[in-house]
Amino acid sequence: MVGGQLCDQIWYWGNVDKTVVSEVMQDQPEGTFMVRDASSPGDYTLTVRFGGHTKLVRIHVYKGRCGFALESLTHDSVVSLIEFYRTRSLKCYNAQLDVCLRYPLPRRKNSVRIVDSHYVPTSSSPPKAAFNPDWELRLGLERLRICQTAVDRAARLFDAVHQEKRLADDLHYEFTQAILDLDRKVKQLEDVLSTLHSCAEATDETDMKRTQAFKANCEIIEKAIKRVKDEHDLVMDRRAKVSKIIEDLTQAIAHAKGRLVSCNNTRNHSYTELFKKGVPKNQLASTIEISTSMLEKESMQASELLADIRLAWDPEQLGARGDASLPSLIHRLDNKILDVYAAKCAVSADRWNEDDNCELVGSRAVERPAIVRKPRNAGRGAKCLW
Repeated sequence: MVGGQLCDQIWYWGNVDKTVVSEVMQDQPEGTFMVRDASSPGDYTLTVRFGGHTKLVRIHVYKGRCGFALESLTHDSVVSLIEFYRTRSLKCYNAQLDVCLRYPLPRRKNSVRIVDSHYVPTSSSPPKAAFNPDWELRLGLERLRICQTAVDRAARLFDAVHQEKRLADDLHYEFTQAILDLDRKVKQLEDVLSTLHSCAEATDETDMKRTQAFKANCEIIEKAIKRVKDEHDLVMDRRAKVSKIIEDLTQAIAHAKGRLVSCNNTRNHSYTELFKKGVPKNQLASTIEISTSMLEKESMQASELLADIRLAWDPEQLGARGDASLPSLIHRLDNKILDVYAAKCAVSADRWNEDDNCELVGSRAVERPAIVRKPRNAGRGAKCLW
């Protein structure tokens, strides 16, 4: 039973040469560990990184009990012994070895695993899924790539909505200054009109030529005042619409910030899990860099459409679900994209009216993105590329 449990652990490398172990343990973070068969039959060797060095600890097994010393065989299996020290320091065993078994080092394909000959699986034992280190690594890196793409997409939209609000604030300020200028102009024209009326009243009524001149000038000033007031009302109306847009953008910023924080947390969790499993930092950084460079080719319209669409397909389920379910997933995703696209078009039409001359603020031409196309032969394994 002990052997059966042990052979299913990712940190158990079986009968592997110690020189191979020493090589793969180099440059691993402190707390990285693995277990292999010892030179003496029935025993095992724990290898752990501590203080920049690779430490070896013998695991003794005697009469179904195991431990780091023959006088203290405190556990009934190697698995329980390792799990015990995952959260406790090895200084309980050796005061000079103050480290926990934090990061299991996944075994390689070429490591030989020896199953205990006394272990016989029974019909009641559930079948164990075969562990494929290469597939697990590729799966983890693909999940990290997806998470990083979501982070970059969320960051791009967060920056875009901030830029749009900044432009809206600038336009709101310009409208406010224009309103103040028009108010001053109306006040000045009204003062001129008042002066003309006073002069007209003081003019001798028998002087028809001068009286007609004052009257004509008053009419010109009155028309100018009306024209300026009409312009004032128009600018006031435009500023009110921009104020409404700023309120919408403020809510959009809050949504974009929440999305960015959520994507960052998911990406960091994925990164940490891979790092704990011993994936080198340079490989993680390379995956992130590739994801970021790929997203640079994505249009802003595509980012807006894809940002809030939940990923219905998980790469881990590929082997279980098979390709037969992909067409239906693609079809549902395509319909979701069309629904989101239609909603965004309606919002854009309400927000930016061409007759309002507000094109200075984020007026993006709403076109049907090239990626939004009904997949051909959706029922026969259609492919969706973006």
